[in-house]
Amino acid sequence: VIILFLLVIGEVLALGVEFFLQDAILVAPVLAGFNFASQLVTFGAPDFLTFLLSYFFGVALALFQRIYQNYYLELIGSIFVFFYGLILRTAKKMVPRYISGAAAQKKSDEITADQKEFKKRDVEGVADNGETHESVEPILDYFTGVCGDSMLIYYFPFLVYLLMQYRVQIYLPIAYLIRQSDMVIYMFFQLMMCVFEPIADAFNHFQNEQFHGWKIYEYLVYSRYRFLQRETRWKGMESSLDECIDENLRRVDQMCFSSQFFMMMTFHLNGMVYVVLAFQCWLRSSNPTYNPFSDSAFFIILIYLIACYFILEWVIFQLAVRLKLWKIKHENTAWHMLKKDEDEWDL
Repeated sequence: VIILFLLVIGEVLALGVEFFLQDAILVAPVLAGFNFASQLVTFGAPDFLTFLLSYFFGVALALFQRIYQNYYLELIGSIFVFFYGLILRTAKKMVPRYISGAAAQKKSDEITADQKEFKKRDVEGVADNGETHESVEPILDYFTGVCGDSMLIYYFPFLVYLLMQYRVQIYLPIAYLIRQSDMVIYMFFQLMMCVFEPIADAFNHFQNEQFHGWKIYEYLVYSRYRFLQRETRWKGMESSLDECIDENLRRVDQMCFSSQFFMMMTFHLNGMVYVVLAFQCWLRSSNPTYNPFSDSAFFIILIYLIACYFILEWVIFQLAVRLKLWKIKHENTAWHMLKKDEDEWDL
């Protein structure tokens, strides 16, 4: 029941986040964080068998949702629109004609006639017929969610390690009555899922290709080709975007679902998880009245952490250059193209 309830909340949250952020590359980590919290709830099962049942039920629900989500969301939306129109028409009939005015009724009739004419042209093939199996947008929308779930598969063993290492500070294993010896079983289970769950995802891709007619494999092969032929080390630094794709999906398409995209997702999720665990440690501290902002060492630690951040950033960039991480294929000749672009307008 809780998993189904979280599924409904997740759909509402997805609509709200998409409305405010307006970019799928920003929405994906937030939804991955919600899925992380939903999966973490299963650790509160009374025993390991109940945990297994809830986990596999959640996986089966996710696989079902990836295939039929668009259908039941469209059904719910059409039902809502139908009842909204029914209530509106009933309310208009109850209002006297001299109050609503004949002009408003005439305008409403004209709009209805225009809608019927548009549907007629739609059937004749003049307008868009609504077929999306040849479009890229459904594949991008679908695979963005899959990438978030795939990233969580490999992130959860790290979370179990944190729960084992900081059992008292985080307090979640104690609250869920999970013994330290049982955490080894949870760790082994999460490591096993890193092997078998991607296989289930592969079959799920095949199901979507057959059911929706999406060319997922062809798109991923083309995305890998574009990533290997990129002009800059970081794919997101390229200025060219595919304007044929919806604006909120262009950045996701630009990242080509590459290793850089997964690294961005992992960093974003890891930051959210650390903030939540920090608040959990704070609330469960031995001194309930402790306030870190009133601590005399707060600003010293803050300056130290900021300095560590800049030092670590410099070290990572230097290592990336030395180890030739994400080196572009034509890096030795890339400066020729850059020089040509700079001299094109004699600037």
